[in-house]
Amino acid sequence: NEKVIAKINEEHAPIKLTAVTDLITETYIPELLDTYSKIIRPSIQIIEPTKFYSIPEKNNLRILLNLKDNRGLKNYTVKYSSDGGKTFEEVKYGDLDNNLTKSNFEILIPITGITKSGMVQVVVMDVDGNSRIKNSDIFTVEDNTPPYITPRPMFILFSPT
Repeated sequence: NEKVIAKINEEHAPIKLTAVTDLITETYIPELLDTYSKIIRPSIQIIEPTKFYSIPEKNNLRILLNLKDNRGLKNYTVKYSSDGGKTFEEVKYGDLDNNLTKSNFEILIPITGITKSGMVQVVVMDVDGNSRIKNSDIFTVEDNTPPYITPRPMFILFSPT
């Protein structure tokens, strides 16, 4: 009886192993990879503005980004802070058309108010609902009011003749 069981195990073990291997490689691993790929958040690289960046007041701030996601970029939000990131105001929103990458992606936002603590915050959402937030370095918004010259009164002296 033991010889018969041993013979059956020898003959059927490769079949069982193949069935298990196929089940793992054809079903479980792709499902696991698919599940894992859905939780990967997008990546954001802020190229501009950088540390020591300076912009004249009442101009557009150029924000230059590299964005990437493994399944598709959905949208972005740009927020601006004039107090070094203590508070932010949403200034721009846009769609990213489900692209996997956006290289040297340019966004222009209007800047008003002088500050030595300017900062932008970029929020990117992917097609699976994952998001990433990235803050820029602190930059300066400088006064660009043209100088005003105050005219001085002129005195004309007349000499009696």
